[in-house]
Amino acid sequence: MNNFTQRAITGAVFVATVIGLSLWSAYSFMALLIIIAAVAMWEFYALLGIQSVAQKLLCIGLGLAMITSKYWFDSALLVLPLAFPLIAISVLFSQQRSFKTLAILATAILYIALPLSLMHFSVFSISGHYQAVLAINLFTLIWCSDTFAYLSGKLLGQRKLFPSVSPGKTWEGVIGGMILTGIAAYGLGILWQIPVQVNAVIGILTVVFGTLGDLVESMLKREVNVKDSGSILPGHGGMLDRFDALLLSLPFTTACYWWMMYH
Repeated sequence: MNNFTQRAITGAVFVATVIGLSLWSAYSFMALLIIIAAVAMWEFYALLGIQSVAQKLLCIGLGLAMITSKYWFDSALLVLPLAFPLIAISVLFSQQRSFKTLAILATAILYIALPLSLMHFSVFSISGHYQAVLAINLFTLIWCSDTFAYLSGKLLGQRKLFPSVSPGKTWEGVIGGMILTGIAAYGLGILWQIPVQVNAVIGILTVVFGTLGDLVESMLKREVNVKDSGSILPGHGGMLDRFDALLLSLPFTTACYWWMMYH
């Protein structure tokens, strides 16, 4: 099996799984977010040399506790004040006793678990019950952003965006991705009965902050000199590779959604 075929099969199974779990029920969607968070956090800690299984499980457990309730203020805001003291104590009594270890352990919760808890909360935010279309909308916009930016860059790319971090990205790719994703978001808003102006802005924000999210993860991988964050998705790398754009964009898209819907 060549690399292209492997990537295509993995991509198709991956998309079908994400959409299927999002559509099935609120519980399967929560399970999807739990899997994404747990695997991505494990990959993050492996990249940065955290060796203690107990510490990794503690932080992943804290992260998952933030995701497992649709009532964000009852989960994330309860866990966040406890997270730093618990992690600090675990580091104090560990072999890797340093503030660098403490910072790495805490960062994964803010970088990975917190945005996914916002996503879980946002799909319940208006009606009070699970709305699968809101979840699928966010996933679809990320895929549109990646695809349209890639195609625009291939066809029109001339000016490098951030060559020291990601040599392949261009300004033309980002701008083309922004325009096309904004148009797609407008159409998806009509299809799924999401306010179209809101969704168009969310689509543009997804491209802007999703691109930055990809660059942030590229910066991390360059620092530790690896190509992929993991190998769980053959041909596509790790879970963190697949969701880096979503993770950084979620705080902005969630805030935009709330502000535009309630003002």
